[in-house]
Amino acid sequence: MRYGLRDIRMWSFVSASLLYYTVIIFPYAQYVRHNGGREGSLAQRAEITMNTFWRIATDPTFRSVTSERVSTPVYFENPALSPFNRFAMVGEADRLVDATERQQAFTGWETIAWGFKLLTPSILLPDKPVLEAGNHLAHIAGDVGSSDTTTQVSYGIMANFYSGFSLPGVLIGTSVFFAVFYYWIRLFLGDARWSGGPDTSALWFIWLVASFQHSVVESAVSGLIASLSFPVVLATLWVAARWLSMFLPRKTVLA
Repeated sequence: MRYGLRDIRMWSFVSASLLYYTVIIFPYAQYVRHNGGREGSLAQRAEITMNTFWRIATDPTFRSVTSERVSTPVYFENPALSPFNRFAMVGEADRLVDATERQQAFTGWETIAWGFKLLTPSILLPDKPVLEAGNHLAHIAGDVGSSDTTTQVSYGIMANFYSGFSLPGVLIGTSVFFAVFYYWIRLFLGDARWSGGPDTSALWFIWLVASFQHSVVESAVSGLIASLSFPVVLATLWVAARWLSMFLPRKTVLA
């Protein structure tokens, strides 16, 4: 982005990344998860992962068969766009929105306040929930059985806001939440800047992207609210370290 929006290098990189994701990463990820990539020892899973990835990258026939065997929602009624359904959880969000409307099962502040309960220490709220609200929403959508109280289903925060307050919830809730989310993290960690080198701010930026790129799309609002505790934990540890360092012997510097 530092080269500007019209720079051909940026758009070439974006185009190559989308092609790589569509042709290689998506079929690999969807196939390997059902063929041993989540089972066995770490060594076995790594072997399955590498073998599958290599075959998808080098064998067009295997890649074609793999894509046909992967069952994924069609995005905007176009099978070629199926890989991008995962970015927005469109199918899952549709099910929750439809079920909420049919049943008039709007949750209001319940699933929003859920996140603040998760933030509260157990000593202050012994009966607080231990999981985010994905399971609660899944019961409304009919994606889990009545006796299932643990399975977390991903719908995304916009569907979660819709289940709470319909379209105004999506418009206002999403905008306000991400503004608070951004400035809260920035308060503790400063600007997320990419300087092109391995300095501290760049490493923080990469860590934040790696940590939240998955949860921002898939978590319920309650899960993301609970995740806002991590800057406070980091700040507390920093203050504690500074305080403890006052009691440690100072290193003598020889002239």
